[in-house]
Amino acid sequence: MHKKRVSRLKEILRKEKVDGALYGVSGNMFYLLDDLGFNFQRTAETGGVNAKPEDFFYNKSDAILYVPVDNDPVLIATPERIKSFEKTDVEKKVSYFDRFQRHLHSHIDGERVAVGLSSKAHLERVLKEINPDIDIVLGEEYVESLRTIKDEQEIAVLKKLAELTDFAMGEVVKGIEEGISQYEIGDLIAEIGREHGASEIAFFPNAVFTQTEHPTSHERGAYKKHWPLEKNTAIAFDYGYVMNGYCSDFGRSFYFGKATDRIKSAYKALQAAQLKVIETIKPGDKINSYLQILLDELGRHGFSENLFKHAENVPMGHQIGINVHEHPWINKDVDQVFVPGMVMCIEPKLWLPGECYIRVEDMILINETGAESLTKFSRTMFEL
Repeated sequence: MHKKRVSRLKEILRKEKVDGALYGVSGNMFYLLDDLGFNFQRTAETGGVNAKPEDFFYNKSDAILYVPVDNDPVLIATPERIKSFEKTDVEKKVSYFDRFQRHLHSHIDGERVAVGLSSKAHLERVLKEINPDIDIVLGEEYVESLRTIKDEQEIAVLKKLAELTDFAMGEVVKGIEEGISQYEIGDLIAEIGREHGASEIAFFPNAVFTQTEHPTSHERGAYKKHWPLEKNTAIAFDYGYVMNGYCSDFGRSFYFGKATDRIKSAYKALQAAQLKVIETIKPGDKINSYLQILLDELGRHGFSENLFKHAENVPMGHQIGINVHEHPWINKDVDQVFVPGMVMCIEPKLWLPGECYIRVEDMILINETGAESLTKFSRTMFEL
């Protein structure tokens, strides 16, 4: 158990007038316990731009962690799951799913309890079986707010992950040849990670093919994942690994064949715009101010109208850590400021219908004076 993190959570609970917080298997549980022996299934959807309960697992959690505001935490887990917590120095109780409330009952002292989003319905049901009148509030943000600023240990892990991710990109490029499919490239990315220290992939690796002037080239991602790679195809990478409980997320784009001058100019513009954002970031600046900086630089190169927008608020990045997507996101609706210790992913994309879809993504660390890129793979390599 990470005593400092638990203590800070209790400070939040007191401020919010909450008697305790209950979390299922999730990034929040991992953060509080700080036990590398504890693995859990991550979901790329978790922590979306506007996170909702349906973005999280609905099934029962096979372990629950309760943090009372005035007492020590308790961990209740099934006989099989408890084996994951051998190094966790917290009170532990072995239970079956239908007996969780039996072992939690004596620890619930109060009328107001917060729950996390993962397995939220299960957590609420356990609490209601103990006390039908208990006041349940959402407590996901309580721990997520603590996770926003990474400590030295976390930053060291993320830097090592960035190095692995850079290395993998160089190895993957060597394996790209005519006839390979997007699925096969994803398998190669996963295999390289396993061979070099990653415990798993952060999400299914993407290598989106857009073949110039192909019938599918007017719809992003329409080129089927099992189709073979052919000449004159843009390849947009998006992948990440997991190591010591933390995630990486990274992207580059390449062109298989001879790119047109317009496509080459678009990629240079995208790299220039992303670099402009990274070089401009200063602690204390509002996160939502950086979309305009990106657009201005793209406009200087003639490509502002080609910025790909997933949604009206134009997400252009996110924080990363235990989960691949963590708050805050980087978009025009986020009023928070950059703070030293944040590790963000800056990921702008350009869409030229009929020609190419390209993206770049780098993990950056906000330091005391600005920002530094943790991923450092070539920004000039493009044609393969």
